[in-house]
Amino acid sequence: MTSSTQPSSKVTDRSDQGSDFASVLRSASTDLANAGIEHGDHDALVLYAAAAGVEVSQVRKWIVMGEQTAAGSSAQIRDRFASFVRRRVKREPLQYIVGTVGFRYLEVAVGEGVFIPRPETETVVAAGIDWLRDKQIGEPLVVDLCAGTGVVGLSVASEIANSTVFSVEKDAAAFRWLEKNEAATQARYPSMHFTPVLADAGSAETLKELDGRVDCVISNPPYIPLSQPTVQPEVDRDPNLALYGGSADGMEVPIRVIRRSARLLRSGGYLVMEHDISQMAAMMAAFAAYGFSRVATHKDLTGRPRFTTGVRA
Repeated sequence: MTSSTQPSSKVTDRSDQGSDFASVLRSASTDLANAGIEHGDHDALVLYAAAAGVEVSQVRKWIVMGEQTAAGSSAQIRDRFASFVRRRVKREPLQYIVGTVGFRYLEVAVGEGVFIPRPETETVVAAGIDWLRDKQIGEPLVVDLCAGTGVVGLSVASEIANSTVFSVEKDAAAFRWLEKNEAATQARYPSMHFTPVLADAGSAETLKELDGRVDCVISNPPYIPLSQPTVQPEVDRDPNLALYGGSADGMEVPIRVIRRSARLLRSGGYLVMEHDISQMAAMMAAFAAYGFSRVATHKDLTGRPRFTTGVRA
């Protein structure tokens, strides 16, 4: 977790900054840095791009060319940008302000009420997709448990041809984001077979008709230990239901999901589960206890133990 430095509510008055485009971005970067945001220059670029309705690469071009040639330097865009900066200074997540987040080859909608997908989860999804490709299953059946925005299941459905994916989420607020992202991704990949399911991922009744038939389960369940509450302002905006694993060690919810996955998977099926870096030993033990073999824990891009895999015996 990063520092929980309290944000400053002061935002620089830009009325006397002149019309220089780059100086506006520098001023915003300073405001963001003063609020305790680690990469204020990056956030300023992203926010200006969102305000102007363009890609960040276009904003970089405007900086190089100078504001005189920048089509996106209108007063309306500047006002929108200033509003975005004020929200970010108050430590509203960047993704909530922009309204989307990139994940592998997708751009999904996010906002209040749903967990913001993190880059480390991309390695978790990659492990499942690589396994499916390696096994060359003709029409794989895949389940995403604790789906949130749906990025895990939607990535599989859009990248693995002829796959059938079910994504399960029990929180009604998060499920609305899942349905929104399903509709947008379906429009982009019309042949995709994807079904959102509003249900408890750990319940024996959820997708009971698929028991013993599923090829792969991928899950990023709530797993933060209750004994280690978050202190990062942006993380605190994520719904608690998506963060905490229900017990002091954070393993209550993951164990329920492992137990359900063991019933869903066919013999030889594959389970991929993200977890806290403190849970490696407990996760491997839980996998073994519910009948998984070849259990292994894998590191994320920062070299920390981030997810565990196992084969259903």
